[in-house]
Amino acid sequence: GDTLWASPEAVARGAPPWRGCGRPPDGSATYMITAGAHVDHMGWTPNLHPPGRVFIADIFEDSWIWSEGARVGDELFELNEIIVAGMRDRQFTHMLHEVRPLTLTFRRGDIASDDCHEHTAPPDLADEVLVSFSASQAA
Repeated sequence: GDTLWASPEAVARGAPPWRGCGRPPDGSATYMITAGAHVDHMGWTPNLHPPGRVFIADIFEDSWIWSEGARVGDELFELNEIIVAGMRDRQFTHMLHEVRPLTLTFRRGDIASDDCHEHTAPPDLADEVLVSFSASQAA
């Protein structure tokens, strides 16, 4: 199907094991990955720089962040436990490029239907779609 799996090494470091459609098997909507000193280029492009909500707009295939299980549409929620939406551009850029280790906390940005075809929500609607999805699953 459409589901791709992160490497066993990435999973051992705490990365989500899935990189396909829908929520992870445990039902959670957030995940954390940590960029160590060996990570020079993460391999992704944000939709914008804060202040404001930041989503993955593009991922370079076979990049570090790709191998960690992130995907387009995921929201970067925190950097080292600091909420990204409230950051200034300079702090955001400095942390992404200079701070290691750097723990990135993401919220999964899309959902999937039962047949596992991806449905990506526009970034400004991602929360409403996840709430709607959760409500429909409970019914």
